Amino acid sequence: MPKVSATLKSLSERATLSYVPRDMFQTCAEIRQNTKTPPGFKDPATNMGDAFVWFDFLAGLDEARANGAKFSRVIFVTNEKKKDWCTGGIAHPILYAEVQSLFKVKFEIWDLDRLAAKIGEEMKEPDEPEQAAI
Repeated sequence: MPKVSATLKSLSERATLSYVPRDMFQTCAEIRQNTKTPPGFKDPATNMGDAFVWFDFLAGLDEARANGAKFSRVIFVTNEKKKDWCTGGIAHPILYAEVQSLFKVKFEIWDLDRLAAKIGEEMKEPDEPEQAAI
């Protein structure tokens, strides 16, 4: 369990909360909804939550990089099952393209089961896990 504790501690220490100004991004969220651009196109028209989660996520990555964080891979952890996020464990191509164009890094979406499995694998391996922004 020490390796799991160390992994969770590391994630906790690196965690940041970023929020984009809702009023400044409302129109963008509505356009994404109306054009069926992920995430959120599977949500009711009045629900812009997924778009704002995505905007906040991108802002957090931008903030982390501006503060000197270096990462070659980004993992977004969610139990969201709708196809506007991912299909078969693979990130929606538009979301992947956005992360790739902004940050030039590999992007994955994991559910909690996959995260738990990866932590379990890491417990068995003596090597340090590859650094990733989560």
